[in-house]
Amino acid sequence: MKKTKRRLGIYLLLLILITAAAVVLRTLACFNDFNPTTGYFDDKLIITVADWLTVGGVVLFLSYPIASGRVALRASFSSPMFYLPSGLVSVALLFLSAELLSKVWGLLSESARLQDSLLTAELLIPLAVALLALCSIVYFLLGALIEGRCDTRRAAFGILAVLFLAVYAAYLYFDTKLPINAPTKVVDMMAYIFASAFFLFEVRISLGRDRWGAYLAFGMAAALLSGYSALPSLIVYLVRGTLITNSLAEAALTMTLFIFITARVLHATRLRDDEKNPAAAAAELLSAARLADMSAEVAEELDDDDESCDKEPDNYTMNFEDTESKD
Repeated sequence: MKKTKRRLGIYLLLLILITAAAVVLRTLACFNDFNPTTGYFDDKLIITVADWLTVGGVVLFLSYPIASGRVALRASFSSPMFYLPSGLVSVALLFLSAELLSKVWGLLSESARLQDSLLTAELLIPLAVALLALCSIVYFLLGALIEGRCDTRRAAFGILAVLFLAVYAAYLYFDTKLPINAPTKVVDMMAYIFASAFFLFEVRISLGRDRWGAYLAFGMAAALLSGYSALPSLIVYLVRGTLITNSLAEAALTMTLFIFITARVLHATRLRDDEKNPAAAAAELLSAARLADMSAEVAEELDDDDESCDKEPDNYTMNFEDTESKD
């Protein structure tokens, strides 16, 4: 298992280096080449290098299960590396939900003013995303309050968090603020899709059906994509006041997801191996051997009893001729 954790350390080092390089390149491209009016980059050299570096990093991290082999760790939710990021994500989800509910209320007011029918796609998708965001907050709160390794309540709300991230990616796709194939929109959508896949493996941990190789692979890929999406967007907004994402609340949520996923992946290096104690394993083997011996002894006794029952009795024969002669 030491070799497996050593390989994980190498992958985490590559995660830090690739994320830093990709973020720097994308930030430079956003400052120098991004056109806020069209939503595209005028000069595509730097952003192309950044995008292909990110794609290569995602492919590399998804190969982790093949390179690491079988990984078995004992999950833990009782760590500050879970509490603090969970609080940050919960606050960001609250702000995003409030923003979407405000948008829904504005659509309802406009529809009533114009005496028009409800705009189904423009109304229902933001409403569903807002409600799922509120339900997702419960998952992060339960993760901070329930320290048990397996818990069905945490798993149930975790599934809602997965749905929220997937539906929010669909919401970004149908949003009309930017063109469908705008580079910034594509990056944001991919970040949320991979984050939803990561949280799906988080749910498997709560159900006791963990897959650590895939969990860490999608965790590193989601961390790279969420950092690649959030950090340049926030830097550009803080420096120039220009928003290149759908909203500031979305950029904050993506940033907190980056912090949460990175913390969970780093925390995996501190987890114990999910293996039995050698003494306990030896005791189980001895107990199993003793039970097998007892079963064999019982089976032999039953066979002896069956053989004794099959024999014909010798002491109960009667000679009727002798009794007649005596009479």
